Order: sequence, then C-alpha cells, then structure tokens
Amino acid sequence: MAGFAIQLAKHIGARVITTTSTGNLGFVRDLGADEVIDYKTTDFTKVVKNCDAVFDTVGGDVALKSFAS
Repeated sequence: MAGFAIQLAKHIGARVITTTSTGNLGFVRDLGADEVIDYKTTDFTKVVKNCDAVFDTVGGDVALKSFAS
C-alpha cells in the first residue's frame, strides 16, 4: 500500500517524504520518494514540518503523530 501511495503522490506532482525501515531505504527511493526517513533511527516528528497533506498507511499512533506535526 505505501508503495502505491508514493507512486501516486509523485504522479500528481507532490514532493514525497516517507518513512521506512533500514532494509527498504533504497526500495522507496526507487519508487520516487524525495526524502526517506529511517524510522528505526529517526523520529519523523522531529524532522518533518509544514506538510500540506499526510497519506498515512500505518494508522494507530502514527496517524496521530502525523497530523500533530
């Protein structure tokens, strides 16, 4: 699902910032992500600000954190 979200966002011209685990960094870059954050080493709420939209494919507390940033 997240892979589709990245590709769709890029298709409509968005700048895409995404989180992933260490092993998938290259994969999501190849899908078109402009900025990739390793959630195992970096808290995205500390480095991502002023987003116009959030497309959350995880849910739970991640959704709440996404909209609070």
